[in-house]
Amino acid sequence: MKRKLIKMLIHVSTFILAISCFILSYWLVDKTLVMFNLTFSWWLKQSLVTILGFAITSIIGRLFVNEKTLFITMKRMLKKMSQGDFDVDTKNEGKLFRYIDDDWDDFLKQLDQTSLRLKEMEELKQGFISDVSHEIRSPLTSIIGFTQLAKQENEDEKKRHYYLENIQEESLRLSDLSDSLLRLATLEENREIDKKTYSLNQQLEQVISLFNIQLAEKEMTCHIELEPCLYEGNEELMYQVWQNLIGNAIRFSSSQDTLFISLTTDDEIFTVSIKDTGIGMDETQKNRIFERFYKADTSRTSATGGSGLGLSIVSKIVEYHGDLKIDVLSEKGVGTTFKVVGKKVKNES
Repeated sequence: MKRKLIKMLIHVSTFILAISCFILSYWLVDKTLVMFNLTFSWWLKQSLVTILGFAITSIIGRLFVNEKTLFITMKRMLKKMSQGDFDVDTKNEGKLFRYIDDDWDDFLKQLDQTSLRLKEMEELKQGFISDVSHEIRSPLTSIIGFTQLAKQENEDEKKRHYYLENIQEESLRLSDLSDSLLRLATLEENREIDKKTYSLNQQLEQVISLFNIQLAEKEMTCHIELEPCLYEGNEELMYQVWQNLIGNAIRFSSSQDTLFISLTTDDEIFTVSIKDTGIGMDETQKNRIFERFYKADTSRTSATGGSGLGLSIVSKIVEYHGDLKIDVLSEKGVGTTFKVVGKKVKNES
């Protein structure tokens, strides 16, 4: 409403300016003819008044609104953005143009949205760098410390062996972090993924078998129910999805807890459910688990927790497949359930 009112006032002002310019031009022509004792026909006199009126109106208009001013304003805003200053005030920059020209108003709105997205991306980048630095610093500090202890000549072989084991664990942790970062970067760079049809139930059976030792060590019971299902997706990436989800379910479960893994289908879709009876999460934790480096359990150590990138990778893989959706249900002290829903391939045979 405000914009329409201002735009109307500008048009009224422009009309008044134009009338004033024509009155001025009539006066100038009349004075000139009297000064030089000239006599023109009425039509010639009106033609001179019209030409002079348009000329004066154009000159005055360009003093206030002209293409050069518009491009200078645009250049100033883009220069600020190119220097990393994304707080472009599009509400005040080029204010007059946005009321006169709808295209200029649309451009400023798009520029404002672009500036906001770039600002968010810059904040994410800085946060990502900070998180990576923090994650790397901890294992590096441990490696340096245990290396210095292992180099002491008075240490016995038992202690030295303990130091070397810790160095190996922290090195593996760094390697896992590096692999996860590379995988995440690759996913974000290559959004188009190759797909093929494969047996989803067989893939799940294969992934579950990788965790038999961990399940046995924790004395956990695993209930498995897998219906035959074909899916068209990237087999390698989906393998990582199940690895991360099942691995997390076991990691955050206690000894003798129960794990439920099921694959059910109907005419068009499949649902993979991975449910644990572990520590669970509250609402705040549940809403943040797909963020990079977020660890719902802040007490996790290098022995009990990963880098906090696993579920971010899962989220990206699900997103880039296009036909998948992931949901999470969780209750503190009760357990967590991840559900991945997608479109199955009908078995023509």
